[in-house]
Amino acid sequence: MSRAKNLANFQTTITDGTTSVATSTAVDAVKNGSAKVWAQFNGTGTPALANSHNVSSITDKASGNYGLNITSSMSDANYPWSCAVGQESNAAAVYALNRYGNAQLADLTASVLPMWTGAPTGTSGLDYQDACAIAFGDLA
Repeated sequence: MSRAKNLANFQTTITDGTTSVATSTAVDAVKNGSAKVWAQFNGTGTPALANSHNVSSITDKASGNYGLNITSSMSDANYPWSCAVGQESNAAAVYALNRYGNAQLADLTASVLPMWTGAPTGTSGLDYQDACAIAFGDLA
């Protein structure tokens, strides 16, 4: 079977209400499974976005405690997300708490992705040079 004919078997139509566009199942899967929010930033001093998608700014709440402000909100606060940190000059193990790992993360909303970073043996937040976060789900 030719490649063109094989692709034609997976064609469907999507619309935004005014325009219909033919697409493939594979394209739909990528669109629906893509990260809706992601950010890489320097968390030391005044946090600064290095690169991001759908993040308007970062709120620095305290050492190691950030709020990533989402430009186009998620549909609700029940979206999956994860974060990680690292620092070249600090060989100690680090961690970034997700969802229910810290009371400071109770402010997870459709428009703010909270992030807390620190050392595994400590209870105080620590700022790290390389911080990353990503979220999946539906936009509002």
